[in-house]
Amino acid sequence: MTNIPGFLTKTFEIFSNPNFTSQCGWGVNGDTIVIFKIAEFASEVLPQYFKHSNFQSFVRQLNMYNFHKTVQDPTHGEFQHQYFRKGRPDLLHLIKRKAGGHSSSSSAAGGSTGVAGSSGGSGGGAGAGKG
Repeated sequence: MTNIPGFLTKTFEIFSNPNFTSQCGWGVNGDTIVIFKIAEFASEVLPQYFKHSNFQSFVRQLNMYNFHKTVQDPTHGEFQHQYFRKGRPDLLHLIKRKAGGHSSSSSAAGGSTGVAGSSGGSGGGAGAGKG
């Protein structure tokens, strides 16, 4: 009945896997996920679950599911989502992918220059200046 996206189940599995504790794990309170060694995480962990070893792609996916960085520092890989909790796979079904699917950063700045589907439903902007 519950249709949980593969990305979420794989990510939960990664951070719950004791074999990866030197690269990543749960935050102290179990309410954040932390990547301790970004380069090793990308080269050793990601390829075991995904078809790539690109850390930025992984982060983009997290962002699509409304995960947020806890510290705005590119060297600090800690992310949080209210329903992504240590030992609580039963909450995963509550995590929804953002509508529009494509890079809509958490900032509302540049609304009218929005690249990909931040508003409207006419698709791709083709109908905007047609006449």
